[in-house]
Amino acid sequence: MDIETLLAKISVTEMRKFVLQYSKKNAEFSAEIEIYFADKDDSADQSKKYNEWIKGIIRKYRHSGFVTYKDSFGLAADLQKIIDTGFELIETKNFIGAFNLGKVILKETMKAISHCDDSSGSVGDTIMLCIDLLKKIATDPDVTPSLKEKMLSNLSATCKEDIYFDYGDFGYELVEVFQMLAINMGNHDVYLKFLDTELSKPA
Repeated sequence: MDIETLLAKISVTEMRKFVLQYSKKNAEFSAEIEIYFADKDDSADQSKKYNEWIKGIIRKYRHSGFVTYKDSFGLAADLQKIIDTGFELIETKNFIGAFNLGKVILKETMKAISHCDDSSGSVGDTIMLCIDLLKKIATDPDVTPSLKEKMLSNLSATCKEDIYFDYGDFGYELVEVFQMLAINMGNHDVYLKFLDTELSKPA
C-alpha cells in the first residue's frame, strides 16, 4: 500500500494524534510542522522557535566552538534542506513562514561562517541560497504590504551589519534586495536614508 492510499484511509483524528505524538519525539519534525503552518498561528513567536532549531543544528557540527572543513559540508547540506522548505512555503503562499525561516537561517549561518573553515564555499553557498529565498519573497506580487514593511525594516537593519560584508559579497547582495523591495513599495526614502548613513561612515 503506497502512502497516498494509506493517507486516504486515515481519519483526521488519527492523523492529528499521530502528528502530536511524533512531534514530541522528534524536534525536527515538530519544527517542520510549525514552519509549514506558520500562517495558522498569529500568536506564536515563530522566529524564536526557528532560531532555537537552527542553533541546534549548527551546534551538532561545532567542536570547541568551531566548524571544521569536514563538518562544513554536513552543516551546509542540513541548512540547504531547510531553505528548500522555505521555497516550498513560497509556492503555497505561506510567505510569513518563509520569511521568518529565511531571516533566522541567514543570521545564524552568518554567525557560524565566522567560526568555520569554509574553504569549500559550501556554507557561503548556503547563505547565497538564503538570500535568493528572501529575494523571491520580496519580488512576489502576492506578498502583503504589512509583510513587505517587516522585510524592509529587517533588511535595513541587516544591511548595516559589517559581518555581511566581511566574508564575501553577501552584504552587497542583501543591499540589492533591499533596494529592489524599497523601489517596489515606492519607499525610496528609506533606501536613500540608508545610503546616506552608510556613506557618511568613516572609511
